[in-house]
Amino acid sequence: MRKLIFIFFAFFLILSNSSFAKSTKFYWSKVTKTSNTSFYVDRGSIKRVGPYLYFWLLSNYDIPDKTGTKSVVSVNRVECNSLKSQMLSYTGYYDYFAEGRLKSDFIVKNPKWSSFGSRSAHYIILKNVCRN
Repeated sequence: MRKLIFIFFAFFLILSNSSFAKSTKFYWSKVTKTSNTSFYVDRGSIKRVGPYLYFWLLSNYDIPDKTGTKSVVSVNRVECNSLKSQMLSYTGYYDYFAEGRLKSDFIVKNPKWSSFGSRSAHYIILKNVCRN
């Protein structure tokens, strides 16, 4: 039964990504910045399901990438004991803070677990989310 609830919740988060991102007001909190990207988490989006936390992450690029993307919103899953994470969905925008025209939107098929060095922005983000 727990597994069924977990699958339902994860499925709901992923499928609602693009429509939710367009129709809901986020409350982004800046977590960290690299030389060219600022990272924000919507603290209200952090939800525990079993051993995992799910959260929404916004990445604003100081300089748009080659395809013109200025910001990305993603749904992520983290296992706090190991600080490994998976990106479950990706939505790119032509403007900052997930505004403007939608560039791309997809659910990550077969997401891979990733680990990050202790000095990386993603490590800082995961530590911040897991403290919540």
